[in-house]
Amino acid sequence: MPRAARSTPTRLVLPCTRDVAGDIQPVLTGLDLELFAGDRVALVGGNGSGKTTLLKHLAGLSVPRSGEVEIDGVNTRTRTPGRLAEIAAYLYQHPQQMFLKDSIRADVALFPSGRAVAGWEGLVDDVLRRVRLDEFADRDGRGLSGGQQRRATLAIGLAMRPKMLLLDEPTSSLDVSSREDVTGMLADLGQVIECTVVATHDMHLVAEWANRVIVLEAGRVAADVDPRTLFTRPELMRRARLVPPQVVALGAELGMDPLPLSVDELVAALRIPELV
Repeated sequence: MPRAARSTPTRLVLPCTRDVAGDIQPVLTGLDLELFAGDRVALVGGNGSGKTTLLKHLAGLSVPRSGEVEIDGVNTRTRTPGRLAEIAAYLYQHPQQMFLKDSIRADVALFPSGRAVAGWEGLVDDVLRRVRLDEFADRDGRGLSGGQQRRATLAIGLAMRPKMLLLDEPTSSLDVSSREDVTGMLADLGQVIECTVVATHDMHLVAEWANRVIVLEAGRVAADVDPRTLFTRPELMRRARLVPPQVVALGAELGMDPLPLSVDELVAALRIPELV
């Protein structure tokens, strides 16, 4: 799939509230953000901080009571979520919610075939190969392993050909091998997706994949930094209930500057230069 042309920034201005048990409770308040092509954004924060709510506003699944959300110059109030998925596609936290048909191929084909996208059959084949599920194309997604299900939801999202892909906890409940597999696939998305936004508690994913971290606290942006900067701010980490990955924690204990974000960086920093 060709990479989409560079788009205008995604703009969010959200003094947003919602009704909860008859009261008005703030969910996203005073939010003013821009997301750009090339961003690999990790949304982090404790439970109830607003991560999923923010993703759903970006996808048009929720509309703010006040404020605006613009994706590629399109106000989300002016399109249904189905139409907006051509620009910003949301992948649910639980993969089973994405499986509506009896085979992965049919689930991946659902959006492009329904939109009568030219050459959609080839698009589906390409996407299945990209996520290495072509051998499982005729299997029911609900019968796949956890890691395979995550890859299948990625395929469904890629087949929509959006400029922005929104993922809710894509590595949740995965074993180490499957988590690394999904992380690697997310890293490859830059070839076909302009901007990827992930809500996550997985600090390994934050360290190894993200180039931008937005920390949410009670619906507000507490910080908008790169991963290395995040891990050098222990008070912010504590407030947001974030725990650094072991490799970062070890680097901090050893007084490394800059902090390593991966095992490879740690090994490189510990390597003793050969005597000449």
